[in-house]
Amino acid sequence: MGRTKRTARKGSGIERHRLTDPEAVAARTLVSSLIPARVRAGERASQAKLLIPWQRTPSGIQPGSSVHLDDTGFPAEVSDFVGTDALVQYHTLFPAMSAAENLTTVAHLIDQWDATGRMRTASIITLCRSALESASRAVWVLCESDRYERRNRALRITRDEIQRHKKYVTEQVMRLDRTEVGAGAGPLPFETTEYLSQLKAQKSGAESVMQVLVDADVRGVPNMEQIIDASAEWIDTNKLVKSGRPMANLTRQM
Repeated sequence: MGRTKRTARKGSGIERHRLTDPEAVAARTLVSSLIPARVRAGERASQAKLLIPWQRTPSGIQPGSSVHLDDTGFPAEVSDFVGTDALVQYHTLFPAMSAAENLTTVAHLIDQWDATGRMRTASIITLCRSALESASRAVWVLCESDRYERRNRALRITRDEIQRHKKYVTEQVMRLDRTEVGAGAGPLPFETTEYLSQLKAQKSGAESVMQVLVDADVRGVPNMEQIIDASAEWIDTNKLVKSGRPMANLTRQM
C-alpha cells in the first residue's frame, strides 16, 4: 500500500518545491505579515534583540548602589566556600545574562522562519522556558525593597545549591569507598586516591557551611513555579509590561 502511494506520487507529475526555493521564501514572507501570531512573534523578537549589546557586555554593579551594599558582610565561611562575597550579584547577574542569551537565540531562530521554512518550535519553547526561569530567579532576589530580605533570598539560593552539591559529593564518596573494598565497579582513570580526598574535603566543607546557614535560620528556596509566580506578580503590580497583558497569565501558558 505504502509503495503504491509513493509510486503514484512519483508518477503524478507534481513538482515538489524545497522550503528554501525563492518562490517558497517569497510566499512565506508575504503570508507572514497576514498572520497575527507571526507578527507578534516578530515584534517580540525585535525587542529581544535589544538585549544583544547587554548580553555581550553586561552592566556592572555601580559602587555605592543599593545592590552593591547588599553584598557586604555575608558569613565568611559561606563566601569562601562559594568563591565570592557578592552573593546577591552572583545569583542575579548570571541568570539575567542566561535569560538574555536564550531570548536573543530565539530571535535568531524566528528570523530564519521565512528564509528556511523551519519553525523549530520545540527549541524555541525550551529556550523561552529557560529564559523565564532564569529571569524569574533574578527578579525574585532583587524585587524586595528590604535589604535584609534580598540578602536572605540570596542565602536561600546558596543553601539550595550547596545542599545539592553536598548530596552529589556524598554519593561519589560512598561509591568510591565501596570500590576500594571491592563492592562496586572499578574507578574511572581520573578517580585517584587524591581525587577521593578532594571529594571528602568538599563534603566536609559543604556540611560545615550548611550548618552555618542552618544556625542562621536560612530556609530552603521555593520551587521554581513559586518563584515564577512571585516574580510575575511583582512585575504586574509595578506595571512593567507595556503590552497590558498580565505577566502572571503569560507565565502560566509556559
